[in-house]
Amino acid sequence: MDRDTFSGTETFSDASRRDSMFRDAISPPPGTIGGNGEGAAIGQRSVAQLLRNVISDLGDLTRQEIALAKAEMNEKIAQVQAGAGMLGAGSVLALAGLVVLLMAGVYGLATQMPLWAAALIVGGCAVVIGAVVLFAGKKKMSQRLVPERTAASLKEDAGAFSRTIQ
Repeated sequence: MDRDTFSGTETFSDASRRDSMFRDAISPPPGTIGGNGEGAAIGQRSVAQLLRNVISDLGDLTRQEIALAKAEMNEKIAQVQAGAGMLGAGSVLALAGLVVLLMAGVYGLATQMPLWAAALIVGGCAVVIGAVVLFAGKKKMSQRLVPERTAASLKEDAGAFSRTIQ
């Protein structure tokens, strides 16, 4: 599976490829007893060769997982940046409209009561509504920026590795 173009779903063949990578690391080479070659050599690979293969495969897998984590975090950062830009632009426009609406509310209430009382009522309502919106926004911003697909993939890799070792 090409980790640079990770789509978020892993097919059966991708999982099989991962399992076979670990299986190949400990299977005998062609040309040895138990291999699929002509059986010229007697015995299997040495423990040192097996460890070198496993360590090499783990290094490759680690580099792939790091690349996946980087790609996933870059994707999440781009989403946050786009959202922040839209939030800023929308806030400026909404603020201008809100000032006009609040002034209209003050002038409307001023026909029924003193101007200072109308401004106090409209201002108090604006503060309460603003506080509610601020707390809702704070709750949304506390979202975790965790590379979830990478974490799931690492768990699968560990499972495939442990199944192969057994």
